[in-house]
Amino acid sequence: MNRMMKLFQTPNGCYFFDANKDEMIPISRESYQYLNEGQKENTGLIKEMPTELSNLLKQGYLNPESTVKEIKHPYTDYLEIFLERKITMMTLQLTQDCNFRCKYCTYSEEHNKSQRSHSAKVMSWETAKKAVHFLRDHSADSKSVNIGFYGGEPLLEFSLLKKIIGL
Repeated sequence: MNRMMKLFQTPNGCYFFDANKDEMIPISRESYQYLNEGQKENTGLIKEMPTELSNLLKQGYLNPESTVKEIKHPYTDYLEIFLERKITMMTLQLTQDCNFRCKYCTYSEEHNKSQRSHSAKVMSWETAKKAVHFLRDHSADSKSVNIGFYGGEPLLEFSLLKKIIGL
């Protein structure tokens, strides 16, 4: 069974998707039937392979083994640079305290006690200053930066918020 190939048909024709090539290939009904028989469990291919499929095999299609050697995001090699020079955003949790119990807030859910609950914890001025300086020092190549304020209810610490904005 070829796990790197998926057969399908539409009213307009027969096809297979080759996952290694990331391509959809139109094929004849004869080739479709041949491949479909081969996909069935414990069924050997007795008939001679259609020429169309032989040609596709020579071109690298229908390989039953994955050709993927590594899954890697295109920016993986640049992560260190981004972390050192291109940070664009930071969210500061000024407090865990809240003066509301909004129905949509996961921290206010009565039926889900495994979530964090509200507390009187507040971010210190020193921590906030260090965070903003870290963002400044690590965003040299960023066109703009954003600081988000989160909580609880961050406006309960409005004086701290104003000091941060003033940095």
